[in-house]
Amino acid sequence: MLKLLPFTWRQPRIAPQAPGRAASINTHERGFQAAPVAGGRILIVSETWNQVNGVSTAIHNLTRELEERQYRVEVLHPALFPTMPTNYPDMRISHPVGLKKRMAKKIEALQPERIFIMTEGPLGWATKHYCLKNGIPFTTSYSIKWDEYLKRHFGLPLAWTRKLLKNFHRAPCW
Repeated sequence: MLKLLPFTWRQPRIAPQAPGRAASINTHERGFQAAPVAGGRILIVSETWNQVNGVSTAIHNLTRELEERQYRVEVLHPALFPTMPTNYPDMRISHPVGLKKRMAKKIEALQPERIFIMTEGPLGWATKHYCLKNGIPFTTSYSIKWDEYLKRHFGLPLAWTRKLLKNFHRAPCW
């Protein structure tokens, strides 16, 4: 049986940055102007951010490594958008209503040369849609067991969700 989670509109809460993080993360909130940088501009999109888990750790490590190689790295995460709750008390995901337009505005403001979609949540789907529509190179990462999460919490058959994930990750790479 499908369980629907209640949601309420909630203004985005800006998550605190990890100690020692470079100032380039989320500079678009402070009027980021896309400027040429030695390595280029990369956008990372994830539903998971500033939490204690493997995805957040991977994003912080990847960002640090890319910045050391002179790339400007920006991260789009749920704290920048209206959100809705998940079954995890400390995790909220971006609410899909109107997300494509909000995501398009963020991407256009940042003008990334490459996009890395880290998770398959609403932000990931909205970003993939934008990239395919506008010919922006992107890649994805399968790092969360969404199929098992959706089965356990919503009763969705694994075959459905695995097919959906396979389609999500079948995409052009940069």
